[in-house]
Amino acid sequence: MASLNGVLSEPRVIIAPGVFDMVSLKLADQGGFELLYMTGFGVAASHFGRAGRRPCDLQRYGWPGRGYGGAAKTSLIADGDTGFAG
Repeated sequence: MASLNGVLSEPRVIIAPGVFDMVSLKLADQGGFELLYMTGFGVAASHFGRAGRRPCDLQRYGWPGRGYGGAAKTSLIADGDTGFAG
């Protein structure tokens, strides 16, 4: 796995496919990308069928993205704000 600091050390465009569940994570992980990006909106929409205006409560539902990073050989950027009430 490449170091996240090493990948982001120089200014350039990086293609990082968005993943929102374990299937999309595993498929993208096989694609040879430098980074993967997990979006909170995508995870909330995929797992709960709602996000954005009707936020999901992490206290009630837990974080469905837990364990995603450990399941991929590619470094993962996790953005868990949208869809989870800030």
